[in-house]
Amino acid sequence: MSELASESIDTGRPRAASPSPREDAGRDITGSAGSGGLRVEVYPGGALSSLALDRRAMAQGSRALAAGILAAVAEATAVANQRTKAALHEALDGLGEDELTLLGLNQEATLTERAEATTPDSWRA
Repeated sequence: MSELASESIDTGRPRAASPSPREDAGRDITGSAGSGGLRVEVYPGGALSSLALDRRAMAQGSRALAAGILAAVAEATAVANQRTKAALHEALDGLGEDELTLLGLNQEATLTERAEATTPDSWRA
């Protein structure tokens, strides 16, 4: 799903290469993902912030496009949620999976692992 991870989509927002949670204060925490000509950006919990489709995406057919969007949203949500957890590490310390789920900051373990792989070392506790 991460085949477009290195491509840049201009959302009109300034982006630092990999800011620490403190450096990113005042900016929205988001996650993005996509492939096959589609790209999504979401806020923590999965609220869609942007969706970009090109001709490749539109040529997939409605079922494949819908499945691709859902998969990209799930992956981007995992990234946004992990960034939120890193930014709020001290405040979230001691919360279990049930509490994180209630906050909308939980996702499948495989998506968490993929999101963790994109987390800069400066964010790690």
